[in-house]
Amino acid sequence: MPVHSTDARSRYARIQALAERDPRRAVRLAERALALGAGTPDAALAAYTLGWAWLCWEHFDEARAQLNAAHELLAAQPDRAAELRCRLALLVIDLFQANYTDLQPRLGALSQELAAAGAPAEANRAQLYQAIIFNILGNAREAAALLDAIEPAIMAAHGMDMVRWLRVRAFAAQEQNDHARAQSLLRRSSDLAAALHSPPERAKCQFERAWSDLQAERLELAQRGFAQAGRTFQSLGLQSRAALSLGHCATALMRRGLYHEALPALLEALEQFQHLGRALDSARIQIELGNLSFFTGQWEAALAYYLRGETTYLASGVEGSAIIARRNRATVYRTQKRFAEAGALLTDCEARAQALGFYKELAPIWQEQANLLAATGEYAASTQKYAQARHAFVAAQNMLGAADCAIEQGQHALDHGDIATAQALFREAEPALAQHPHHRWRALGGLARCAAARGDQAEALDRYQAALSTIATLRERLATEAISSSVYQLASDLHAEALGLAAAANAPETVLAIAENQRALVLRRLLASERAALSPPDQARHDALRATITALMPAADDGDPAANLQLDRALADYGELLLHARHRNAPADGIIHAAPSFDLARARDALVAAYGNDWTALCYTERASTLLLEVLTPGELWQHSIQAGDALTQLIKRASLPEYRRLTYRGSTPSQPKPASWSQPRALAEQLLPPAVRARLHPDHHLLIVPAGALHHLPWPALRRGDAWLAEQAILQLAPSLSAWQLLGRPTPAPADEALMLGCSAFGSRAVALETVPEEVALVAKLWPGPSRILLDT
Repeated sequence: MPVHSTDARSRYARIQALAERDPRRAVRLAERALALGAGTPDAALAAYTLGWAWLCWEHFDEARAQLNAAHELLAAQPDRAAELRCRLALLVIDLFQANYTDLQPRLGALSQELAAAGAPAEANRAQLYQAIIFNILGNAREAAALLDAIEPAIMAAHGMDMVRWLRVRAFAAQEQNDHARAQSLLRRSSDLAAALHSPPERAKCQFERAWSDLQAERLELAQRGFAQAGRTFQSLGLQSRAALSLGHCATALMRRGLYHEALPALLEALEQFQHLGRALDSARIQIELGNLSFFTGQWEAALAYYLRGETTYLASGVEGSAIIARRNRATVYRTQKRFAEAGALLTDCEARAQALGFYKELAPIWQEQANLLAATGEYAASTQKYAQARHAFVAAQNMLGAADCAIEQGQHALDHGDIATAQALFREAEPALAQHPHHRWRALGGLARCAAARGDQAEALDRYQAALSTIATLRERLATEAISSSVYQLASDLHAEALGLAAAANAPETVLAIAENQRALVLRRLLASERAALSPPDQARHDALRATITALMPAADDGDPAANLQLDRALADYGELLLHARHRNAPADGIIHAAPSFDLARARDALVAAYGNDWTALCYTERASTLLLEVLTPGELWQHSIQAGDALTQLIKRASLPEYRRLTYRGSTPSQPKPASWSQPRALAEQLLPPAVRARLHPDHHLLIVPAGALHHLPWPALRRGDAWLAEQAILQLAPSLSAWQLLGRPTPAPADEALMLGCSAFGSRAVALETVPEEVALVAKLWPGPSRILLDT
């Protein structure tokens, strides 16, 4: 919105025009012009020009200071239009800083004043910003009507306002499901921005086109578009827009199931928005973190994120985004079987979306209403609602939404025994799911169940393994075993069904592959990956927390309650830092190395290379009331089933209790002679180790055990075979999985960092000292392929 006082001041107009192409350079020129214009009649114009340049560079506090100074000077001058232009610039700052209260009517009133003052272009510009507010608040219908009213005048001007009008009108069309027009408008806007040599406006068009691709689930295109726009914004110093691009790029990554890439981008964007004080953008990232929590089965975390985002949106009057957050909350409530609360929220969401003309949100609302109807047993009504939602998704060209709807409907058809309908729906969904592993595994699982119901065992096993492989890929990208396990819980029924089908078919290799491909995935991925170096800010915080922990330890050790509380907080902060830093600081090559899928031949070759032919591997898997045991030897693989009834469960539970472990290792108590105390370890060995396995044992035989469930806590060395401990009859090794054992056993280069060796040999009155600990720690340090530091009894 250039301000011209006289032709003699055309340099100010040139600086104002430059600000829309290169705002950083314009600020430098405007600062020099302001210094030259101090105390002259041009001081107001110089202050306005600098304020406008700061505004284009999106440094809003600096812009407001200069524009307020300019407005004070202009208000005392006869040029009414110049004062009104300055007021418009101040309102634009309010728009960008999300100060929406009464902003729309204030812009409307200012538009009328500008028209009366003989500034029709600025009057139209004020209405253009009104339309932006309508779009932000979720009222695309009002935005479109306002934009269409000023279209002839904007098109006649054929300048930067036309670039903006095309972009803003495209957004309104997108929100009203008019995707073809939105794409056409964005292409025109981008071409015109290029012709006018405005990199910022062209990048904004690139961002909006990526947004359109995201809505249409063209995820790779969207990801590339956001990344390209972000690079341009970064080069121009437009930090808030660069953060916006990063956050939306993270959304595309998350929808593709690339959680390990999405989470660091979301965390970084959130930090940037919080630093910039952009509450609404922070709320959008919180919604996306809620989505990530939902996809990984963290219901309470998802609910908290959605509620925080919704509260922020409502406080700012951003009704459209609040509706989305509220609908997401309803989805969590339905998952938690809080059906009444879910239904009330969805009814409210539908009414609000209809009133706003927020048509693209209606299909997800109708789908969730269908899910709720199906969950509450209203199958016929849910079928009709699913059809309504799918029709709306297809009309909006949202094929993922239509596919997700088909998957949900297929699951409920399968539950009602309608195998043909379910299979047709799952197959209908498949083509749209190539980029969407979170949805793909559900469709594959549905097809597996349909095949099993038809008696097609081969197809069922193929589909089950494809679904579980997809789940494994999602799980190994996550930071913690807890979250990875929650994703597994989403598909635990599929896993059990697949194991049962393979076991019934007496296919031990398939059982082993199904079990191994879900074991210790996070550990396996970390073992397969290079360790990432901490960024300088994370390293500084890491070092500060370690220093704090070290300083607090003496007082905490003396029993100081305050020091203990501070130590607890420091340790919690330290753990949180390491969790987030693992995501923020990717490996230097940018590659997250996936753990290899289980390969029986490779596993056997690795064991032979390590132990020759004198070994046995036992892989336990829980399935309902049965323990499946796969026994792998150098020449054979066989399957053994163990009935895990109450008696065996109690034996395992008791043997795993700390107090019973002491009894086991001591062998007897004054009230219980040795034979009685050892009867239970004998019974456990007899039930958990088949006769063919026991027959292979001798003191030099390597027995590799991969436990499952409660067997992880069992003191395996203390099991009895005859009159000897199991530890006396074999060299025992426990591993979380055969695949992890292979990774742990591979040669590794000498680490650059110093290893810390801890040894404790003295226990005071609690236990007898372990005199060989110093020698053992020294031996470990000697074998460690790098520098080490030993701490003994400290």
